Amino acid sequence: MDSGPPKEKTFKYDVFLSFRAGETSNNFADHLNSALVRSGIRTYIDNNGINSDQDLELNYETGRAIKESRSSVILFTKSYATSALCLDHLSFILEQRRENNHFVLPIFYDVDPSDVKVEVKTSTMWTNDNVDRWMTAFMEISNSENTILSSSFRSETEYVKHVIDTIYCSVTNGLVYPPLNLIGIDGQVKEINFLLEKPDAEFLAICGMGGSGKTTLARYIFNLFKNNFENSSFLEEIGKWGNDLLQLQKTLLQDLSGSRKIKLQSVDDCILELEEVVQTKKALIVLDDIVQEDQLVSLLGTGNINKQSKIIVTSRDASIKTWIGFRSWRFQEYKMKLLNDGDALDLFSLHAFGSQTPMEGYKELTKEALNYCEGNPAALEVLGSSLSGRSISEWEHHLRNLGRGMFSRFYDVLVTSYNSLCFSDKNLFLDIACFFTGEEMDYVAKILGHDYSVVSGIDTLLNKHLLSVSQNKKLTMHRLHQEMGRTIVNQESKYPPNRSRVWRDKESYEFLREGKGSKFVQGLALDMRKLCQEDEQVAFQSTKLTTDALKQMDNLELLLLKFVPLTGSYDSFSENLRLLCWHGFHLRAIPLDLYMGNMVAIDMSYSKLEEFDPPMILQSLRILNLKGSNNLLEVRNLYLIPKLESLILSNCHMLVHVCETLGDLTNITLLDMTKCEKLFKGNKSGALSRLVVSTFNRICTKENSFFLPHPLEQLFLKDCNLGNTNYFPLSLSNQSILQYLNLGNNMFEFLPSYSHLINLRVLDLTMCSKLKRLLSLPSTLAELYISYCESLEKVTFESYGFTLQEFECQGCISLSEIEGIIKLVPVAKLDENCLGHMKWLKVYQDREVCLVGNNELTIGRNCRVQV
Repeated sequence: MDSGPPKEKTFKYDVFLSFRAGETSNNFADHLNSALVRSGIRTYIDNNGINSDQDLELNYETGRAIKESRSSVILFTKSYATSALCLDHLSFILEQRRENNHFVLPIFYDVDPSDVKVEVKTSTMWTNDNVDRWMTAFMEISNSENTILSSSFRSETEYVKHVIDTIYCSVTNGLVYPPLNLIGIDGQVKEINFLLEKPDAEFLAICGMGGSGKTTLARYIFNLFKNNFENSSFLEEIGKWGNDLLQLQKTLLQDLSGSRKIKLQSVDDCILELEEVVQTKKALIVLDDIVQEDQLVSLLGTGNINKQSKIIVTSRDASIKTWIGFRSWRFQEYKMKLLNDGDALDLFSLHAFGSQTPMEGYKELTKEALNYCEGNPAALEVLGSSLSGRSISEWEHHLRNLGRGMFSRFYDVLVTSYNSLCFSDKNLFLDIACFFTGEEMDYVAKILGHDYSVVSGIDTLLNKHLLSVSQNKKLTMHRLHQEMGRTIVNQESKYPPNRSRVWRDKESYEFLREGKGSKFVQGLALDMRKLCQEDEQVAFQSTKLTTDALKQMDNLELLLLKFVPLTGSYDSFSENLRLLCWHGFHLRAIPLDLYMGNMVAIDMSYSKLEEFDPPMILQSLRILNLKGSNNLLEVRNLYLIPKLESLILSNCHMLVHVCETLGDLTNITLLDMTKCEKLFKGNKSGALSRLVVSTFNRICTKENSFFLPHPLEQLFLKDCNLGNTNYFPLSLSNQSILQYLNLGNNMFEFLPSYSHLINLRVLDLTMCSKLKRLLSLPSTLAELYISYCESLEKVTFESYGFTLQEFECQGCISLSEIEGIIKLVPVAKLDENCLGHMKWLKVYQDREVCLVGNNELTIGRNCRVQV
C-alpha cells in the first residue's frame, strides 16, 4: 500500500473557514473544523471568530490567511449576513476566486439561501454602496454549483462527511498532509502500513485510551490509501449512535454501492445487504469508535470479507479481539502509543506558543503541563490551547487548578469507557483511582475481592484501556483517568462526608478535626506529613485529632492514614474495615478494643509498636506489614492469624523474637525479614528456632537452625547476619515451591545443595563476601545475582540444561568457573581433546591474552599463553 505525503506544498492551508462565531463556534463550526483537521485537511480558523462588528474592516492577518489557502468554506448561518465583517470576508474571498482560481464552497447550516439574501437587502445598518457590493457577492455565490444545504441531509454527521468529501476531491486532489496533532506520526503510519500489507489480515483494530489519537490516525491512514480501493467509507463516532444504526448502515451502503437511494427500512435487511457488499467489493472501510459487538454485526454482518478489502476499526475496548474470534476474519491489533516526551513537547508548544519551542520564562511551567497530560495528544491540545496567549501568572493559576478547570473540558472524552462498565467494575475503578494507583495487583485483589471478582474486573479495565499493569505487576492509571474517577466521586455530593470516598488530605483532615463522620464514607485517606508540608496553617495548629468521626462511619472499609496520631477510644471503629493502613501508628501495642475481625490487610509500617499481639483471632487477615518499625521487639501469637499469606518485617532492627508458631502457618507465601539482624544474631532459644538437622553435602550435625514456614514462594533474608559460623543456619528442605530467594550481604561460607528447589527462578546472593562455592544450582534458575562475592570461586548447576536469563557477577575477583559458561585454567593444563586443531595458538605464544566475552571475569587476569 505505497503512498505518502507530497514533497512540495504550494499553499500553507487547504481551507479557510469563514463563519459567525457567536452563533456556531461552540457547536457546528467546531464540529466541522475538528472533522477537517482529522481528515488531514489543513484548516485556518480564527480562534476568536467574528462575533461583533467592532472591527469593520478585514484585518491584514485574516486577508493573508485567505490568500495562503487553496480554498474557502463559507458557513452561512442565520446571523451571518448581519455582520459587516463576515460580508467583507465573502467579498474578499470571491475576489480571490476571480483572480487566483481560489475554490469556494458555500454551505448553509439550518438556513435557506433566500433568507440570507433578504437579511442583506433589507438591513438598514449599512450604506448603500456596501449593500450593493455584498448583494453582488451573494448573488455570485448563490449561483455556485457547489452549494451544500444542511436540509438535504438526514443527519449532521452525513452533512459534515459530504462537506469533507467535496473538499477532498476538489481541493487536495488526493494529497494528504498530516494534521498538526499527529506529531510523531511517521512511525505509527509505518507500523500500520506493515500490518495492512499482510495478506492474511483484512481486519485491523486500533485500540487505545480516549484522546490518544485513534480517530485522527485512522482518518489519515484512510485518506492516504482510499484511492487504492474501488470503494471506501469512513463512519465516525459510531459509539454515539448506540444501537440506533440504521442511518449509519445506509451511509455505508451508499459509500460502497455508489447509490444515493437506499430504500431498506430495517436494521436486519441492511445487515443482509451489507454482508453481500463486503463480500463482493474491494473496499477500505473505517469504523470509528466501536463500543459494542452488536455494532460490528450491524455494519459488517457475520459473513466473509473480500480478501482484497481492508477494514479498520478504532475502539477503546481491547475486547474487540474476542468479538471477532469466532468469525473467519483475519485479525491484527495495533495498540496506540502515547507521545514520548519530545513529541509531547512539540505538540503542546505548537498549541500554546504557535511554534515547537516554549517561550522564554515558560519552560518550567511547560514541564508541569506535560507531566499532567502524560503524553495524551488530545489533553496536550486542549491544555496548550487554553494557555495560549496567557501571562506567566495566569499559567501558574491555571496549572494549580487543573483538576477543576481544564479537566472538565476533557471529561466527556474519557467518561464513555467508564459508563460502559457494570456496577461492580465501576466501583473497582473508583477504588483504584482514589486509593490504589501504584499498588501491586495481587495486594489490591486480596483487599477488594470480597465484593466482586477483582481479577475479572481488572481484566475488563485493562481491555477498556482504563488501567495498566506495569512489568512489576503494579496497577498504573493515566492521570486523566484517575482525575475522571475522582471527579465522578466528587459529583456525589458537595459535602465530602457525604461522598463514598474521601482522599484529599485537607478534606480528610477537616473531616476528622470536626469529628463529623457519615455512613456514606467507604474509604478515607490522610497523609499528615504531606499536608503539613503543603499547608503551613495546619502545621502550626495544635488541634488534636480524635476517633470521634470514625465512630459514625459504619460502612468504612478502607482506612489509609499516614502519621496521624488519633486520641480516643477504638471500640467504635467500623466492623466492615478490610484495610487498615496506618503508617507511623503511634501506640506501643495494638488496642484491645480495636475490632480487626474482618481485616484482610494491616499495614503499620514505621510504627512505634514495641510488640505485635493480635487482640483476637484474625480469620480474614492475609497481609501483615510492620516494616521499618524500629521499636518492635516481639511478634506474638501468630497462630491467631491462621490464613496469613504475607508477613513483612523488613528493617525491624530491634526485633529479637517471632513466635515459633510461624512455622505452623501453611498459607504463607511471602516472608520478608530483610535487615532483622538481631533476630538471627546469637540466637539460642527463641526467634524462629527449633532443633533440626542441617545438611551440607558432608556431615550431618545437630545445630540450632531456624525453622521456616512452608511452603514459601518468596523469602527475603538479606542483611540478616546469617552464617557467622561455617554452616548455613536455615533448612530449606521443605520449600518445594520457592521461587525467589534473597540471601544477599550475609556472612556464610557455604550453602547446602538447592537442587531440590525445582521452582526456584531467582537467587540473589549479592555481596556475600565469604561465600566460596555455589554448587548444584537447580536447572530451572532464570536469574542469578552474585556481584561482589569476592571469595566465590566456582558455580555449578545440577544439569547442563539450565535456562539462565539474567546473570550479574561484577566484582567476583576470585571466580574462575561458571559451569557451562566459562572456565579459566592455565593453558598448560588443557587436555589435548580441548585443544583439537588449535595450532594457531603457536602464533600467540608468549603474548598476553584475555578471555573475550566477560570483562568482569577476566579483568586483571592476563597471562601468557604456554604451548
